[in-house]
Amino acid sequence: MKVLTGHRRAARERHVEPLRARCDLGVDGALAPEALAGQLWAGAAARDGQGRVS
Repeated sequence: MKVLTGHRRAARERHVEPLRARCDLGVDGALAPEALAGQLWAGAAARDGQGRVS
């Protein structure tokens, strides 16, 4: 199982972390679906009609 954990960590560092600074919204994937939906709706509500944060 350690190999899989290391693989996931390496993949995250390679694919997720470089883009983090350019993201407009980050969510916690460990939360329940209802909480995730709430984060997404709150993020969408904070934007104006052109996709910018208001």
